[in-house]
Amino acid sequence: MDASDLARSEVMSLRTTILGQQAVITELQAADRRRQAAITELLAADRRRQAQFIEALKLLKGLQTQMTEF
Repeated sequence: MDASDLARSEVMSLRTTILGQQAVITELQAADRRRQAAITELLAADRRRQAQFIEALKLLKGLQTQMTEF
């Protein structure tokens, strides 16, 4: 095997490595998008729960006022 063959072999090895790394990067990007979507859903659910909690507090305050009046 001469220097030219060795160089070609190294280039092929590097290309294979790069392709593997690109595949991993693509998988990580997809996983990141899924996580971001899940976080967005959790934040929306949290906002809904907060709104429900505020509404419950308002109702409780109204009941307390009625109890005080009686």
